[in-house]
Amino acid sequence: MINIYLDTSGSMTEIGKDSAVLYIAKSIQDYCNFKSIENFFYGLDGKKIDNLASMKFSNDIKNDFNIIMNNSILVSDGLIGAEDKKIFDISISVGIDADLYNLKKISQKVFTNDEVLSALEYLIFNNDLLENSIEESEEDEDEW
Repeated sequence: MINIYLDTSGSMTEIGKDSAVLYIAKSIQDYCNFKSIENFFYGLDGKKIDNLASMKFSNDIKNDFNIIMNNSILVSDGLIGAEDKKIFDISISVGIDADLYNLKKISQKVFTNDEVLSALEYLIFNNDLLENSIEESEEDEDEW
C-alpha cells in the first residue's frame, strides 16, 4: 500500500502547480493500479481525498504531520512549514520555485516532477511492496 500526500496549500495555486499535482497524482494512481498496488490520497491536513478532480486548494489548510503513515509520498512545492525531521519516504517536487532544501529536510529522498516513475520504483523496491504479487505469480506458473 502507498499513501500519497498532496499539498493543497495556497502556494500550490500559483503558476499551474495545481494542474501539475493533479497530473502527478493521476500518474501515480494509474501506475499503482497497473501494478495492483493499493493506494490512498490524503491532504496534508489528514483528510482522505477520494476524488482527485474535486481537490480544493486553500491558504487555510492546517498541516498535521503526525498522521503520516508508512510508504508515504509527498507531492509538494516544499513551501510548507515542517520540522527538521524525515517524515516522508519520498517527495516529488512541483514547480520551478520548489524549495528542494525543505523537501530534503522532511523526506528520505526527493525526486523532481519529471521523475515520477523513478520515484515510484524507488519506493516500491526499497519497501518490498511487490513481494506479495511476485509470490502469487510464481505459484500460478506452469511447470515444464
